Amino acid sequence: MNRIDWPFLTPGIPDHYFTRGRVPLTKEEVRVLTLAKACLGAGLTVYDIGAGTGS
Repeated sequence: MNRIDWPFLTPGIPDHYFTRGRVPLTKEEVRVLTLAKACLGAGLTVYDIGAGTGS
């Protein structure tokens, strides 16, 4: 998805934007809270490097 098509002004990516099979995904609400607590400035990028399913 290119940046022009991004319709959101708030942090977080809805679950349906992720491509995955049967792999568990951190819940949308947890991802949003993590971004909010990070207090990132405009133009910064976050990389989420998973280390397993967390189970």
